[in-house]
Order: sequence, then C-alpha cells, then structure tokens
Amino acid sequence: MRRGPRVGAMAALAIGCASAVLFAVAIGGCSKRRPHKSVPTQPAPPAVPLATTPEEAVRLIEWSWNNRSVPGLRTVLSNDFAFGCAPADTAGNHYPGHALMRADELTSAQHLFVDGTVSELPASHITVTFDPNLVPVQDGRPGKQDMTYHLEIVTSIVVAIDTDIEAFRLTGSARFHVVRGDSAIIPADLAAAGVIPDAHRWYVDLWEDESGGPRPGLAAMPARSATLCQVMALYR
Repeated sequence: MRRGPRVGAMAALAIGCASAVLFAVAIGGCSKRRPHKSVPTQPAPPAVPLATTPEEAVRLIEWSWNNRSVPGLRTVLSNDFAFGCAPADTAGNHYPGHALMRADELTSAQHLFVDGTVSELPASHITVTFDPNLVPVQDGRPGKQDMTYHLEIVTSIVVAIDTDIEAFRLTGSARFHVVRGDSAIIPADLAAAGVIPDAHRWYVDLWEDESGGPRPGLAAMPARSATLCQVMALYR
C-alpha cells in the first residue's frame, strides 16, 4: 500500500515528460515549416581589363562607359589627363582651359554612372560604340611625336545614355592621345595601389571631343541632343 503514491507520482512524471517532448517536437516541426528567406546578393562588378596596347587603352574607355565603371576610367587616365571640349562648345566654359581634368572627369562619371545629382538621375543604361578597328598614328602634338611613347587614335563615336526619365543620343568623333606607361604621369591613387611606370601598360592623357547631336532616326524615343562635353558638365 505504501508504493501507491510513489507509483502514481512516477506515472505523473512520465506523462509530464512525454508531454514536454511532444510539445518540443510540435514546436520544432512548426519551425521547420517556416519559409527560409534568402538575402539577394549583388553580382560582382566585372574585372577591369588591363590596357597593354594603345588600342586597348582606348577600348578601356569604351568598356568603362558601357559597364558604367568608374574604376575602369580611373585605371586608364594619366594624372595629367584632360577631356578637351570642342572650341565652339559652350559647355566647356564651366572648366578652366575649356577642358575637364582627371578629377573632373571622374566626378562627372561617378554622378552619371552611379549616383546622379540633385537635378539629374544616374544612367540606367549606356552604350558607347567606337570604330571596330582602331589605328594608332603619330601624335600630332609638339614634343610628343616619338611614336615609342606617344600615339593618337581617331574614331567615330555613337553614344546612347538612358535614365529613368530621359535619354541622350549623340554621334561624332573623338581623338584619343595615349602614352606608354613608362612615360606617363602615374596618378597618386594608382601609385598608392602599387602601380609603377611600366612599358607594358598604356594610358590616355587627352580625349578631344567632337561629338554632336544624334543622326536622324537614331533615337527610338525623344532624346536630348547634346555633346558629350555638355553631358559631362550636366553631371559635374
């Protein structure tokens, strides 16, 4: 008779433990049915090509615009780089010497490619097309006619820039002056990253703009007619 209360207590304990296990399993089962929310990952930016020839230096300009890559431009513009607006282009009046320096070019590119400005949205799509064949010739600038170190490339240029609310369409030509890496002035930011004068690398030190409005029928939708200098000044 003395065993009765003890047996009853043990039975109650067993039932309580079993209930706790069943409750834990039930909770665990519910948690397994909760949908798993994955965090979307951003695709890695494309690797910046290395400009080992004069043609590749100009192609890197084209590639940087098409990929909206400020790092691409940063790696190919020498420290003394200038973007020369056409003499008759009044947009060049925003800059001393009628030209954008390297810092100006990179700032406008950052605003156009990525950030936008207070008044302008960043580009959602850019297409820049140069000639399929780029032919280096002697640099026509005085003091830079040694073809070992200096060359120039003239190409046609077709540009389409779209934002979420407007579009720019322009065509024309561009003259690029390129310099071999062991004669180029290496920018401080590249030097800090370990870049040194290198005969197997080329830079652009002058981009002369001769772009203008679109050819008739080029734009698929209403577009602003502008020069490339005007676009860069708009995003300065």
